Amino acid sequence: MRPEMHMLSAVGLGAVVWHQTGVVSWTLAIASGAFLLDLDHMVDYLVHKKGRQISIQEFLMPGQPSTWQRMVFFMHGYEWIVGLGWLAWNYHLPILSWMVCGAGIHLLMDEVGNRLPGNRHRISPFFYFFCFRLNKGFQTKKISCWVNEEGQKV
Repeated sequence: MRPEMHMLSAVGLGAVVWHQTGVVSWTLAIASGAFLLDLDHMVDYLVHKKGRQISIQEFLMPGQPSTWQRMVFFMHGYEWIVGLGWLAWNYHLPILSWMVCGAGIHLLMDEVGNRLPGNRHRISPFFYFFCFRLNKGFQTKKISCWVNEEGQKV
């Protein structure tokens, strides 16, 4: 999903939490959880570039990560949501709870947005499980594929 969509969702979620609770820290927590999860894309991009010239325009280009040999996206994983959610719930950490909610919504938006019809780069149904990507060595060709206009692998 495009970064601007995550930014809009972060602002919207923050506005709802602010309106309902009036708590600034919770508002910032859900907004940051919804948007900052994509910082792992930047880490992957820098690793991919390996000292070559970086470009913000190239980084923001749609579908750009699908051209890399590996896609780690270490923060994109339902395992983290479950684990951190458990931690937040059991230790009564409201700020972490709101961050986890924002991150969970981010992942759900990715699930839907990255599977829309017309998207020619297809990801595995298990893509957003970190352990699945780890098991496949984070190799792009093992966790995703390109399809032609008829939906056949190319």
